[in-house]
Amino acid sequence: MDSGADSTTFPLEWAKRLGIDHEKDCLEFEGGTAGGPAQWFLYEPGIHATFFDRTLHLGASFAPNCQVVLLGRQDFFRYFKTVAFDQEDEKLLLETVSNWEVATKAVGITLEEIADHIKLREDVVSTEFE
Repeated sequence: MDSGADSTTFPLEWAKRLGIDHEKDCLEFEGGTAGGPAQWFLYEPGIHATFFDRTLHLGASFAPNCQVVLLGRQDFFRYFKTVAFDQEDEKLLLETVSNWEVATKAVGITLEEIADHIKLREDVVSTEFE
């Protein structure tokens, strides 16, 4: 879980495991991270993942220096009414939205809009979404 991540990012090695050729199937771009600029590969269709026995549509960016999956706000978090961290007990608390299908429309920016935003900028040096 990464409340600072706009959308879900996977380690680059995962692209091949998912049958995605990052050089042919993805849009390469440079975006901002807490550690500074980073190279990413956006797979526009996104991926579907099973969580709580339900299917989620997640964004799919792959990053060479990403060591773990970063579940982001605009795609993963939209399926949950509550996302809370209990630091003392080292627990993550999730409460799903009541209508799972509506969650795919619950945010102000879609995966397609993220891709379009990146495509419009030939000189992308950072990508920020409100």
